Formats: sequence, C-alpha cells, structure tokens
Amino acid sequence: MRKSAKGINIEFLSRERLARKSFNEKLKMIFDKVKNRTIVVLEEALTADEKKLLIERSVREAKAGFPGIEFVGFDARAGPFDAITRLFGWERREGLVVVGSSDVIEKVREEKDAISLLAKLR
Repeated sequence: MRKSAKGINIEFLSRERLARKSFNEKLKMIFDKVKNRTIVVLEEALTADEKKLLIERSVREAKAGFPGIEFVGFDARAGPFDAITRLFGWERREGLVVVGSSDVIEKVREEKDAISLLAKLR
C-alpha cells in the first residue's frame, strides 16, 4: 500500500484552454478541481460579473458543506489602448487569477501586479 504524498496540487490553466469554454463550463471545472483540494491558476483576468458569479457559486456550495473558496487576481490591462478596446467591446483578458478552497489557502497577498499565497499542507 502506497502512502499518499503530502503537498499541494496546483494546476495552471492556459488562456487558450480557457477560451474554448463558456464561463459556466469554467466555473464547473474550477469548482470540481478546488473541491479536490487543487489550487487553480487561470491565465486570464475575471470581469466584475464573473467575480460576482464565482462568489455566488461559492456561497451556494458552502451551504452544501463545502468550506468556500479564496481567490485573488490581477488584471494586466492598463493604459488608454485598453480603455478603447473595452469601449468597442473587444475584451482582452490578460491577467492572472488563483482560486483555492478556504481549507487549503491560508493567507493571500495581492499587489497591482503580483500575488503571493501561503497554502496548508495536507
């Protein structure tokens, strides 16, 4: 019988992989992984509406015994060109988001262009 290794599972999801999915498919994928104690790193920023939906889903899941999520991220968009692209409805989603279960992520720190987190070992 093999002992399970102690550690943290981290899965990095590329922008290209995420682009092939609807937001509901992304949410399902994120929650499936996070429920299995995996920290998920998305290579894209979330819109304000997507953050709201992520929080709402976490609250619903928490009522079913799930401890909830922690998420942090930054949006790499900045500057006048990005404002123009949003004005015309062309959305670049450059950034990074980290999502994990509240019982895995102990502490997060977010800066304008950096994320740091402390995760609990199993």
